[in-house]
Amino acid sequence: MVVWNKIYKTDIVKRIKFESSGTEDTVFNCQYFKDAKYAKLVKQDLYHWIQRSDSVSHSEYGTRDYNVLKDCYWMEQYIQQYEGQYVQYPLIKIYKFIFNSRYRARNTEFKNQVTYLIKENNKKLEESFYKNEKIDKKIKILFTIFYHIPATYNMFRWINEKRVR
Repeated sequence: MVVWNKIYKTDIVKRIKFESSGTEDTVFNCQYFKDAKYAKLVKQDLYHWIQRSDSVSHSEYGTRDYNVLKDCYWMEQYIQQYEGQYVQYPLIKIYKFIFNSRYRARNTEFKNQVTYLIKENNKKLEESFYKNEKIDKKIKILFTIFYHIPATYNMFRWINEKRVR
């Protein structure tokens, strides 16, 4: 969830510390929606996302990417303490970042740090993930395969990258 397609109340925004970490928009929204009394969804495209070949998501894995993964773990813990019913969103996002981080960091200096961070947080994360009834069983099966057999995710990425070109 991004910040640039929303209207915010200033009094709530002023109470939030806006981190500069790479996922500041998602972290900000987690904190903002905790204090918001209501939200309204609008069925209208308010922005268009363009994936360029030279974008950050296609660059070499670096400190920013590692911080994004750490922020995902923070968001899961943060949301869990307020509303369990919304936890499926950061859980799914964390697993996507886990797979992507492991894939992109595999030939970099961050490989060991990423592996350690994932192992340190996986037990609690895995428990929340499998117990969450709002996460589709197909997603659970797919993510389990990707998690325990990383080569399947690597192959999935490779196929998708070939299709895009």
